[in-house]
Amino acid sequence: MSTYNVLYLRASTYELDAYKDRGTPQPTKHTRAIYKKYCQLIDRHMGKSTNSGTTKSPKVPEPKAYSGEEDTKKFEGWLKNLLRWYRINRYCGMEHDEDHISCTALFLQGNTLHWYDDNIDGINH
Repeated sequence: MSTYNVLYLRASTYELDAYKDRGTPQPTKHTRAIYKKYCQLIDRHMGKSTNSGTTKSPKVPEPKAYSGEEDTKKFEGWLKNLLRWYRINRYCGMEHDEDHISCTALFLQGNTLHWYDDNIDGINH
């Protein structure tokens, strides 16, 4: 069982965004709690700058690309691997925030990459 305070195993995006008002998804209390936990996880891993110093970071394989499966465990595994990869490669801290956004696209595929292109880095953005 997860350490989160809420039960959310295998909840699909459709289930989380089931309540709509005037065509826009309304986040539920459950969705907001999950979002808060993900933000805390990211802050914990990425919030502090890592001292690049003279010590070379170990060579680690890149995380596998995430393609948008509706399995929460797969998403969490991908996110944790991505955050570890950033941290091990000393790619942490607010000074790298824009780089994180751009670099994350390299670890997306399929529907998630299409969403990223349309909403974050697309021609109409």
